[in-house]
Amino acid sequence: MLPKLKTITLLSGDVIEVSSGVTAIVGPNNAGKSLFLREIQGYIGFVPGRQQPTSLIGSIELEPRTSVEEAINWLHQRYERLQPGLTRFGQIFEPAYHIDGQIVAEPQLGALLQSQTLGQLVGAYALHLNAEGRLGMTAGQTSSFDLLHDRPVVPAQHLYKDRDLEQRISELMTRAFGESLTVNRYAGSVITLHVGSVSAEEAIPPSHEYLQQLNALPELKDQGDGIRAFVGILLAIETAHFPLLIIDEPEAFLHPPQAYLLGKMLSEKCGDEVQIIVATHSQEILQGLTSGMSKGRDVSIVRLVRDGPASNRAYQVASQTIRDLYEDPLVKYYGILGGLFYQGTVLCEADSDCTYYRAVLDSLEQLPNGMSTSVLSLHFTHCGGKDRLPKAVKALRAAEVPVCCVVDIDFLQEDKDFNALVDSCGGDVEALTPRRNDVLSAVRNHARKVRRAVAESEINMVLKAGSASELSSKELREISKSLRVSSGWREAKLYGRSLFSGQALISFDILCEELRKIGIFVVEVGELERFHRDVSADNKAVWLRTVLERNLPRSSDAKDFVAAIALKILAGADGARAR
Repeated sequence: MLPKLKTITLLSGDVIEVSSGVTAIVGPNNAGKSLFLREIQGYIGFVPGRQQPTSLIGSIELEPRTSVEEAINWLHQRYERLQPGLTRFGQIFEPAYHIDGQIVAEPQLGALLQSQTLGQLVGAYALHLNAEGRLGMTAGQTSSFDLLHDRPVVPAQHLYKDRDLEQRISELMTRAFGESLTVNRYAGSVITLHVGSVSAEEAIPPSHEYLQQLNALPELKDQGDGIRAFVGILLAIETAHFPLLIIDEPEAFLHPPQAYLLGKMLSEKCGDEVQIIVATHSQEILQGLTSGMSKGRDVSIVRLVRDGPASNRAYQVASQTIRDLYEDPLVKYYGILGGLFYQGTVLCEADSDCTYYRAVLDSLEQLPNGMSTSVLSLHFTHCGGKDRLPKAVKALRAAEVPVCCVVDIDFLQEDKDFNALVDSCGGDVEALTPRRNDVLSAVRNHARKVRRAVAESEINMVLKAGSASELSSKELREISKSLRVSSGWREAKLYGRSLFSGQALISFDILCEELRKIGIFVVEVGELERFHRDVSADNKAVWLRTVLERNLPRSSDAKDFVAAIALKILAGADGARAR
C-alpha cells in the first residue's frame, strides 16, 4: 500500500487534517476549491529540481505506511512490470513499471516512498476527476484485449473481465436512473457499454436473438450528461485502485436525489485503503456523505474562503463534531450543514419559524446600512427544538459560518438550555446570570395558581350555560382553562417585554442586548405569533398560512428584528475574513 495523505498546509498557515475517509471541501464561488484539488495532485507529483507551481498549498505531509517490498507487491498486482531490455517503450536497464505513461524503475521506489512528494508514482497514487474526465470515461468505444496475457487498463475492460463488477455497477445505475448497464462482449475488436438489459439468455456462443437485442440497446456514450457523469464516477471508483480519489463537483449534471445517492456511494467506498477529497456546492452530496457516519465512516468538512486577492483560509469541521450532530436522529434530516454554502445561517426552533422569518427577509428591500437584501445569502433551518441548537452552532462555527439563533422568550426559563446555547455561542453564563435572575423572578410573580373558589365558580358558570346531556368541546376547553396552572411563562409568551416593569424591564433589555452580541436573538414580543396579534394563534399552521396569504410580513414589526439578525451575520462574516 502507498502512503496516506495526512495534512495539507496552506500558504496562509492553516492546516487541514485530511480524513482517513472523506474530506469534503466547500465554500463560495471563486474560493479556489478546484485549484486546491489540482494543486494537491500537482504537489504530490512534484519532481525535485523543478519549480513547485502552487498558489494555495504550502506543504503536504504524507504518512509512509509500507516497505519497498510491499509497494512492489502492490504495484505488481495493478501495473505492468517491465523486464530490462528492449520494450515497446524503448530500452530499459532495470525492472520498471509502466504507470500512467511514466516508466518508474524499481530501484527508485525506496526514495520515492520516503519523500513527501511521490514524483512519477503519483499516477498510481491519485486519480483526479473533474467533469470532463467523468464524461470521458463513458465516451466512445474501448479496444478488446487478451484476457490471458493482458491486464485490463480502462474501466470498460474491467467490466468485460469481471461480471460481478458489471452487475454491481448495473445495480447502482438502476438505483439512480431506473436503467441497468450491459456490456457487449461480442462486438469484435471493441467493447461497448449499453443502457438497458437483454431478456434473451446469454448462451455460449450467444444466440442470434440475444445479439439482436443487445445491439438494439442504446449505447452509454449516447446518453445525457447526467447519466454519463454518474456512471463515469462509478467506473472510476469501482475499477481503479487508487489510494486517493480527488473529485471536483461530483454533483455536476445530476438531479438532487442522484447527487445524494452518489454522496452515499462515495462514503461507502472510502476507508482504510481509500481516501477521498471532494469539492462540492451540493447539500445533497454532503447529506449523502454524512449518511454513513453512524456506521463509523470518517467524514470531515473544510470550508475554503478567499481572504483577499492572494490569500485563502481553511476552516475545518472535525469528523467527531459532525458525528455528534448526526447521531441525533431528529437533527440528521434538517440540513444543518447546508449553512456551509451561505453567508450565514439563522437557526430557529421550528420549520414554521424558518418560513416566517424568510418571508420577512424577502419583504425587505434593503438593510439599515443601505445594503440591498437581493445580495444576501442566508440559510434558515431548524433543529426540532431549542435543546438541539448548541450542536448545530458548534458544527457551523467550527467552519467559521456566522450563525444567529432565534428563540422564543421561554428560552430564558431552563438553566440547561440557556447555559448550553450561551456556551456554544461563546458567551459568559456567569456574567448574564444576575440579569436573568431578575427576569425569572418577575415571571414567577405572574404564576397562576388554581384557587378552589374561583375554579368552582367558573366551572359552574360553564355547566349552567348549557343544557345538553354531554359537554361540548368548547365547554371542555373552558373547564380545562379554569383548572390550568401557569408558571408565568405562558403570560411571558403572550405579552413578551410588556409583562415587565421597573428593574425587571431594565434587566430584560440588557440581557437581550447582551445575548444579541453573541448571536442569540430572543423574540421580545414573546413568541412568533405575537408579531401579528390580530390573527388567531390557536393553530400555528393556520396562523402562518393566514399571515403569508395576507402578506402581513411586509407591515410587521418583525422587519426590524430580522434586519438586526442579517446585520449581525454580515458583521460575523466580516470578522471571519479579518481573522
